[in-house]
Amino acid sequence: MVNSRMISSSYSLSTSLIMAEKAYSVWQNQFLIFSNSNTMTSESINMISKSWDLLSRDPQLVTRFYNRLFDIAPETRRYFKDDISKQSEKLAHTLNFLVMNLDRLDEIKESIEDLGRHHNKMKIKAEYYVYVKEALLTTIQETLDEQCESGMVEAWDHALSHVASTMINAPKKREKRKLSLWARLFPNKAAS
Repeated sequence: MVNSRMISSSYSLSTSLIMAEKAYSVWQNQFLIFSNSNTMTSESINMISKSWDLLSRDPQLVTRFYNRLFDIAPETRRYFKDDISKQSEKLAHTLNFLVMNLDRLDEIKESIEDLGRHHNKMKIKAEYYVYVKEALLTTIQETLDEQCESGMVEAWDHALSHVASTMINAPKKREKRKLSLWARLFPNKAAS
């Protein structure tokens, strides 16, 4: 005799799995939308730059971000050593690099893909990018507080979605360059 409770649990579990797959698909498509858009409007770039001028002065910004991330997704804590000060410094430098190069996203794509490959080697799950983005956007908004202008968070959302999409969709291996570094530096010598 089949227990009706077992059928109900089985149905509930399969329904939950289907819903989770659909949610993941929607989330993944959200990132894929940005992978086709390697440019940002000058207005968005200006908003991010203006906000970064304020945000980068806050020595606790990255610490608050990690605290929020670990609150949202405690399972991500295992990817960090007990002292995350070095990682905090890396994140601050990465954000600064991104902000300084928002008008050249095509040019920094390879660097972003390298970062994605590094995260992939560490077995970072794709869903963690959602948690990181959520924690970062919330931290940005709370840090800016009254100085947060309309459209700033959306501009950051667009930039972070683009970066996450590029990292997630990074090819497994770096493509070979068409010309070696030597050939690019010394074109006359390489030909001979």
